Amino acid sequence: MPDRRAEVKGSCLGHAYRIPPYPMSHTATDRHALLTRVRRLRGQIEGVEQGLVLELLEDHLTEHVVKVADDADRARGAAELTDVIRRYLK
Repeated sequence: MPDRRAEVKGSCLGHAYRIPPYPMSHTATDRHALLTRVRRLRGQIEGVEQGLVLELLEDHLTEHVVKVADDADRARGAAELTDVIRRYLK
């Protein structure tokens, strides 16, 4: 029976791949640095997301609540905005 940890030839790239389980020593030794990097990236992405959401909310508020002359349209725009805020904050 062949050892499943043996190297297997890659399909189109010609690289050698190994089938798990195999030790990933680089992740074991660099775990803290890798987690720190992932957490930093997550924070940056969340910051971009929050900025985008704020711009979208501001635009919706301006176009569909403030600039609208009809009270029914203003109420509909405010209700849409409230619904979006509730969904986003969950």
